[in-house]
Amino acid sequence: MRRIRLPIIAALAFVLTLFSGLTAGASSNPTPTVDGEFPIGIFHNPPPSETTDSAYADIRAMNANFIVSTNLMTTPATTDWALKHAQNNDLKILVTDTGIRWYQSEWISQNDDTDASLYLRNDRALGQTFTTPDATGMAVWKLSFKKAGAWPAGTSVTLNIYDSPAKTTHIATSTLPGPLVTDFPEFTINGAVVAAETDYYFELTTDSVTDLGPFLASTGDKYGDGDLYVNGVAAGNDLYFQMTLPKDGGGNWSAFSPTSRSSDDFFTTYVNHYKDHPALLGYNLVDEPFGDQFPHLQSATELIRTLDPDHMVYTNLYGLCPTCMHYYSGTDDPLRGSYQDYVNGWLDTNPDIISFDHYPFYSTGFDEAWYLQLEYYRERSLLYDTDLWVYIQAMQYDYYNMIEPSEEQMRFQIYSSLAYGAKGYVYFTYYTPDGMDNGLILPDGSKNDTYYYAQDVNAEVLNLGSTLLGLTSKEVYQTGGTPAYTTALPSGFFWQPTTGAPEMPMIVSLLEDGDGREYLMIVNKDLEDAHLASFTLSGTPTAVTEISKTTGLEVGTSYNATTGVLTASFEPGEGRLYALPVTPAPSAAPAWEEGSELAASQATTSSIRLTWPAAAAGGEAAGYRIYANGGLQGSVAGDVLTYTVSGLASGTSYGFKVVAVDANDEEHGLLERTASTVYASNGYVPPADPPSSGGKTEEENGGDNGENEEDNDFDSERAPLFGDIAGDHPAWEAIAEALERGIVTGYADMTFRPQAPVTRAAFVTMLVRALELPAAGQAPPFRDVAAGAWYAGAVGAAFEAGLINGVDGERFAPDRTISREQMATLLVRAYAYLAGADMPQLVPDESVNYQDEAAVADWARASVNQVLGGGIMELDDDSLFLPRTAATRVEAVEAILKLLGMMRES
Repeated sequence: MRRIRLPIIAALAFVLTLFSGLTAGASSNPTPTVDGEFPIGIFHNPPPSETTDSAYADIRAMNANFIVSTNLMTTPATTDWALKHAQNNDLKILVTDTGIRWYQSEWISQNDDTDASLYLRNDRALGQTFTTPDATGMAVWKLSFKKAGAWPAGTSVTLNIYDSPAKTTHIATSTLPGPLVTDFPEFTINGAVVAAETDYYFELTTDSVTDLGPFLASTGDKYGDGDLYVNGVAAGNDLYFQMTLPKDGGGNWSAFSPTSRSSDDFFTTYVNHYKDHPALLGYNLVDEPFGDQFPHLQSATELIRTLDPDHMVYTNLYGLCPTCMHYYSGTDDPLRGSYQDYVNGWLDTNPDIISFDHYPFYSTGFDEAWYLQLEYYRERSLLYDTDLWVYIQAMQYDYYNMIEPSEEQMRFQIYSSLAYGAKGYVYFTYYTPDGMDNGLILPDGSKNDTYYYAQDVNAEVLNLGSTLLGLTSKEVYQTGGTPAYTTALPSGFFWQPTTGAPEMPMIVSLLEDGDGREYLMIVNKDLEDAHLASFTLSGTPTAVTEISKTTGLEVGTSYNATTGVLTASFEPGEGRLYALPVTPAPSAAPAWEEGSELAASQATTSSIRLTWPAAAAGGEAAGYRIYANGGLQGSVAGDVLTYTVSGLASGTSYGFKVVAVDANDEEHGLLERTASTVYASNGYVPPADPPSSGGKTEEENGGDNGENEEDNDFDSERAPLFGDIAGDHPAWEAIAEALERGIVTGYADMTFRPQAPVTRAAFVTMLVRALELPAAGQAPPFRDVAAGAWYAGAVGAAFEAGLINGVDGERFAPDRTISREQMATLLVRAYAYLAGADMPQLVPDESVNYQDEAAVADWARASVNQVLGGGIMELDDDSLFLPRTAATRVEAVEAILKLLGMMRES
């Protein structure tokens, strides 16, 4: 936290564009919890000298459950000691290290501690040889060990570093006096410069006449680059030790720079040292990184996930500040030259969560830009399907005119964050840092009043947490004055202040759980006065319950189902979470019984009568749509099972299709038949082809009737296909072919909407139909794909074919638009599926040049080059690929047909 204030007037012009260009590029990750609890963390932990069970018990007693490691907790010894106390007190830690937080470093480690027989005494020295990594500019800075037993006052241990056990050249020394309580004694060494890939020797000696220890060691030889020595004699095993070697390199306020980071070997040692500890929550990388550090932060994150997929990786972003552009752009980086690019650039690295800090309470009053931060991050969180954490102001900082928050102000920060969809929060600060005042723990170690404010509201949130963690923010409104970054409560919204009753200024937040059940978070914006608020609900739900802040269970309210009125009291800044009745589960999709057929009869020179059975195998059909040669001819209600197609050419064969439509206007199932009109000259009727679908659904037969492309007469008449696809439309042939193949359909209003964005569900459905994938053997493993959803069959087929993995292993995000780079990735997978082992795979064309290549995500770059090189997708007139722009319906159709054409040519 380096900057704070965002003056509203100065910021307004800067941020008005932030909510445009909503293109997502990151995948979602599972919602992090702390052993199932709602995440409540603290920043600026007790320093190593005050890391005790008592201090950590106080953190847990405040109803916090995790620590963001800072305040000198940046070495193996200090972190291991903290983890021990965290485990004792049911806390978790996001760990960091010198090689992450401060300087690029190397780390030499021997972790086996199963031998507890070694003691240090004035007549018994313990030593260890070690080999330095292949790196330059290194110096030994911290060297720690693991011991049990006492280290009393009046005794000291000295560490010396030599060139070898022969001690020919002395390099450095450090002495550590007792008493020492920690199990991880740590020596600080200055000036111990060492060469790369070179053997050295360190030795511990003491002035104690009694045993110190035991100092723990391995059982057998576990460290291949050295040996343990007792009084100069090799012992055949190895001392437990952790050595930090800072080296040249680093960035602004962290070990990450625009061009480098600590080595893969460092991160491997870092992760392997901590990943099995029961108190580990995850890995804390950088607080408020510069935008130009993102590539190396991303590569470090991906490496950590490979080494430890079970724990999160955490980075907190810089809040919006129009005078802090160096944060967003780094140095000479036009791709990250604005705050939106800064935030999107981080989200494109696929973080486990998105987190930011901004603080609202100043000596000059409340900063309404708090709402801007919440709304902007809410929108980004939803767009990228990534959970949001926020920081809570909990100290006084005179340099920025920040005030110590009152109980009402602290409560409001938390409940307003929850109303905007936050899934975790962190107090800034717990201990009081130098230069600040009045943290939750005061400089003398006593508890501030704010500690108890936090304790109370945290207890409420922990009880609400099991519900909150499963909710998604849908809409947020305000009453009682709407700042520039907020939306006034619409008059048509179903939850309204009761007319004539005293009105409370409030935040009204609509949330939804994974089953579609709706919840309301109501927050009192008045930070001085309590209110008895009355609300009127239109539609008079049968019941309204509240999630209890004392039990976490649903409890009754004052809601009157006859009048639709609910009354409740609100303390200043307080929020309440209400639940609406459970929405009935969606009905099953309509489908035809096996063997159902589309019949054609009463053919004339210009018309044919179609008849079909009811699609009653699943849910009830709300209607049916009728197509001829891919063009939509009309629609009928669900109880009408016949339709006469007129306006046809005489003596002409037509491919007819009928699809069932559900109550949500989604299409399901498919019946097909080829039939011909009567010749005008002699009344001859060519024989009709048998139905091609056999009553199967679109997902079961892929939508293609098996005809060859050359048999499809797309050029016979360039009649309009839809109201917006005239005969001269440039994509007429592609859309006609896609319609004929059953890849796409039109809309009920007789339009095709070629420039409409394509959702993930819609594109996967098109692709499955085009590839004629077999029906899935089981339901897809995504919790946001209901069994009765219109796209469920296609998603299941695509998953079984290996075309999709979902966004996090648990969700598919069907309603999110698919970007052009995401579409490119699926097209390449589809090509590989069709090609199999007998045909050459697409090879990236590295010679393809386009101006926005740097904007393509790393994971998509090869696929984009493949589809461009293969002619499956194209650049725009300005030689731009536009990787994060949502793909349109016509782009999807053309790309899929080009893919099929490439396969035919092969």
